[in-house]
Amino acid sequence: MELDGIFDRSRLGAEELGELRGAFALRKYAADEVVFREGETAEVICFIKSGQALISKRNRGGDDEPLGVLREGEFFGEIGLLEKMERTATVRALSELEVLQLDRKEFRHLLRKSRPFSSLLKRIGRNRLLRQTSIFSELDDEGLKSVQELLVDRVYPENTVIFSEDDASDALYIIVKGGVRVSKLTTGGRNVDLATLGQGDFFGEMGLIEGRPRSATVVTTAPSKMLVLSKKDFQFLLAERPPISFNMLRVLSRRLREDSREMALARGTSFFKGMTIVSRPDRCLSCRACEVACAVSKSRTHTLYEAIYEEPVPVKRIHVRKTLSGSRPMIRPEHCLHCHDAPCLSGCKVGAIK
Repeated sequence: MELDGIFDRSRLGAEELGELRGAFALRKYAADEVVFREGETAEVICFIKSGQALISKRNRGGDDEPLGVLREGEFFGEIGLLEKMERTATVRALSELEVLQLDRKEFRHLLRKSRPFSSLLKRIGRNRLLRQTSIFSELDDEGLKSVQELLVDRVYPENTVIFSEDDASDALYIIVKGGVRVSKLTTGGRNVDLATLGQGDFFGEMGLIEGRPRSATVVTTAPSKMLVLSKKDFQFLLAERPPISFNMLRVLSRRLREDSREMALARGTSFFKGMTIVSRPDRCLSCRACEVACAVSKSRTHTLYEAIYEEPVPVKRIHVRKTLSGSRPMIRPEHCLHCHDAPCLSGCKVGAIK
């Protein structure tokens, strides 16, 4: 597979095509070799001459989650250079891989010089982003083209309120660059963070589907770029593109299961012993007194100063884990619900678990 077949469709002139061919350098990768990793600085754009590559992204649990397979004739790496951002995914060779690479300097030069080249790469990058967005992932090229025609680019500075709780629901948002924090005001007047979203995530769909005001507030955590789909256009796509409706139902079902699981963890309900322990991450100081109290209760001596010398060392069952909430770490106590008279409750002096 050569570049000409791709760029012939972009209305590049003969001189531009010649310059383009000379700018790409051939690079070979062995099977399982990493082309680039998520989080690295974007330095090159790649075109697969032969072979296949796996694209993956870290999920919220820290594990690599496959997103798809890149095949002969496909570009990748363009989003990082177009948006001047770090790599949003890892690409690894599935077999012996030959790629034609264009470095950052040449890429910027061609973008400035050739409008057809710029338009083609932006269209390719936009399609890839939409395919990584679950509600659009199963659309064909024609379907993606129809979605692209309806999207509007918007840029937001850091700490910008995209919308507030109880605002009218007027659009769906897809994050191209940056991120947002989703929060909700409790009945007690406290603002509670519900989620953080990043590149490829979308939000705002629930209000459009239900026809209700916004149920939460969304604020940017960094300078951000969004693709915005109006309520009218969103409803048009649901009616005219059945795969979007199907994917939307699947995504909402998965989110409902995840929310139910998180709620069960937060409430700490034990269906075996009828206990209820509530985690309060906002109060946790990460002092780990709960872990110490748990380990001591499992020791032979039940005394702190003697338990630390026991063999084997007593094992705790409660864990304090650090997660990210927006741009700051949040300490979250996770409990096991094994004890009738839980020592971790008396060990915690700040009410982070109760």
